[in-house]
Amino acid sequence: MPERNNPETGVLLDLPVDLLRRRPDVRASERNLAAQTARIGVAAADLYPSFSLTGALTLQAGRLGDLGESDSMGWSLAPGVRWNLFSGGKIRGLIAVEEARTRQAWAAYEKNVLTALAEVESALVALRNEEARRDLLVTAVEAAQQSVDLVHTQYLEGLADFQSYLDAQRVLFNQQDQLATSWGQVLIHFVNLNRALGGGWSLDDPVPGRDAADKGEVNR
Repeated sequence: MPERNNPETGVLLDLPVDLLRRRPDVRASERNLAAQTARIGVAAADLYPSFSLTGALTLQAGRLGDLGESDSMGWSLAPGVRWNLFSGGKIRGLIAVEEARTRQAWAAYEKNVLTALAEVESALVALRNEEARRDLLVTAVEAAQQSVDLVHTQYLEGLADFQSYLDAQRVLFNQQDQLATSWGQVLIHFVNLNRALGGGWSLDDPVPGRDAADKGEVNR
């Protein structure tokens, strides 16, 4: 996935989807799904026989001093088989229950991922829009400052009255105020984006899947 780093806010404008896995709700639902899927295998294993092998070491001697002799030692092995041959219906019922629970876990995981995607997308769009507005305001402030300088020069030369100079300054102050407000909104949207991604991440953190892709591009 192509990525562009905004040097002012320090946020990736094209974020790898794997970052969503840092969210606590996504991680919890993912682990719950994995655990529930494993329970299906545990339940299904009861349909098949299980084998065991038990060993025993015995010592027998007429005198205490002969216990270390090879003739006093004996081995025994006992194989065992356990098979719920007549519980197949019950076991299949348990498997069906676990499969239903797994479908529920998958639905919860899918819901959390979609919610996370929506929250990240919303925060990212808001950040991009405000950054675009801020850039326009930066240009507007520069233009207003040039206008103030020009009117001030004209006033000193008698080509403009003082009211025109005050009006130009008023426009400049208004643009500067809007720019300061926009900068504050950019930071707020960045915090919201960081929260939507689960927080606790930085641009230097390794992202699962991205490092391998980068190495593949280098090898090519």
